[in-house]
Amino acid sequence: EGKSHDEPFLAPLKTGAARMALHARDAGDVPNLAILPIGLTFERKEAPRTRVLVQVGEPILVEEWRAPAGTAPAEALTAEIDARLRALTLNYASADDAARAVRLASLLAALFGEVPPIGIVDRSLGAEISIARRVDELSRRLEHADDSLRQRADQLVRRLDAVERVAANHGVLIEDVGISVEPRQAIGFVLREGWLLAVGAPFAIWGRINHWLPFRAARAIATRSIDSAADPAMRTVVAGTALVLLAYMAQGAIVAAVLGPAVALVYLVSLPIAADVNFYLSDRLRRATRRARAFFVFRRDPELRARLTRELATLRHDVSSFDQTLSPPSMVGGA
Repeated sequence: EGKSHDEPFLAPLKTGAARMALHARDAGDVPNLAILPIGLTFERKEAPRTRVLVQVGEPILVEEWRAPAGTAPAEALTAEIDARLRALTLNYASADDAARAVRLASLLAALFGEVPPIGIVDRSLGAEISIARRVDELSRRLEHADDSLRQRADQLVRRLDAVERVAANHGVLIEDVGISVEPRQAIGFVLREGWLLAVGAPFAIWGRINHWLPFRAARAIATRSIDSAADPAMRTVVAGTALVLLAYMAQGAIVAAVLGPAVALVYLVSLPIAADVNFYLSDRLRRATRRARAFFVFRRDPELRARLTRELATLRHDVSSFDQTLSPPSMVGGA
């Protein structure tokens, strides 16, 4: 695209890449030249430490590629690159449309997914993006469908929203509805998570103490002036890297002066390890706390769990049936 932006769609491509590729092909300078489309889909572009899905598409073999008759080669190749990139990215008309689609895809991923283990940070971003693409495809088909199908789709979305709100009002997530509420499983959970916390807590605390100041300073710098929603995340990464390195150098110099170079080296090696332990344990503690809350809620109110389980099972059936209704016959048969 030639620029960084916050729009929820691929910006018009410039022709520079196509012109360079065609020039190199015609000059014979680069044998087997190919253009490799790579699509980036950010989970939360504005937030550090969130995920990005990188998808690599089929290469365009420039030596074999030819422009359609009557078209300018650079413009035609740019259009081909554009089509390949759009196939690897999510594109919406507005930020509101993007937010609604991503939220719906997340709910559907939770609806059809298994109970995630505590050690898994989050559901696969690739799975959520695949569902988002499927939702977008079905939405386009709904534009040409009859009113009954559109009403059916709206009703399914409302039901999914409703069951998610019921779960949220009790402090639980949809994906935790299927957890075991047996005391034996709870004891194993407490022993496992307690052991990890006891072993890792000293390292996590060490990492938090040593990185608190540079991280806070980086965040303050990142939010001073914002021209783009992605600015805070990028500036936090850049400023954080610089400030953490400066903090490491200052601490290493002090330790070396007091205790010697060997101890300073061990000290410096421990810092990034402790930071990783802190991030990992903080995320895991958050997930374990959420899972424990769901356990107590369902132990206290088994009827709530039974009701949510029944509604989710019905929704899974109805959503699958609706998907098959809108799918072409060949896709339904292939499934």
